[in-house]
Amino acid sequence: RVLGVMLHLLLLSLSVQVMADNALTFLMAWELTSLSAYAMVLTEPDRPGTVRAAQWYLAVTHVGFAALVAMFFLLSAGDLTVSFAAMRSASLGSGVRNAAFGLGLFGFAAKSGLVPLHVWLPMAHPVAPSHVSALMSGIVIKMGVYGLLRVTLDLLGGGPPWWGGLVLALGAASALLGVLYALMEHDLKRLLAYHSVENIGIIFIGVGAGL
Repeated sequence: RVLGVMLHLLLLSLSVQVMADNALTFLMAWELTSLSAYAMVLTEPDRPGTVRAAQWYLAVTHVGFAALVAMFFLLSAGDLTVSFAAMRSASLGSGVRNAAFGLGLFGFAAKSGLVPLHVWLPMAHPVAPSHVSALMSGIVIKMGVYGLLRVTLDLLGGGPPWWGGLVLALGAASALLGVLYALMEHDLKRLLAYHSVENIGIIFIGVGAGL
């Protein structure tokens, strides 16, 4: 029953995230995604490594969440209920824009499992039910890509070339290390987890090239 409730809460939170029009709604949906996924990873707490994997997932995602809260405070001048439209029209200095980009990149990379913030992924996937692992790989970690694009291109309206260079470099490192780890892995679900790290790296290469 808990698994069923949390699965529907996860799907609800993912839907709300892409419809959110202010920081508070976005952050609430982001947190609900993390908590519901955490509960689903803990579906079988008696299995070895399950509790440790869930704790790592919760820790990494909440460090990323703190970075996103700080980023939105910068973009909204401290008022998280301000609409995204108001954030787009705000006049921000280059220092604030760079800080917001850095915080956003860290926070969204933590959710995406981008190297070096990928540590939770190969631990959480093997212990989660298979359909939960598929949902996390297919949709949940991709929300980090959506968030980065939404903030960087929409709210900040793009930035200097080094933003793209940094994203591209992190994506290349993630793609390379993900496939190298996968080549050495024999557990099927851990292998798929490392391929998720590789795939998110390939996506970030494309995002970095676009930026």
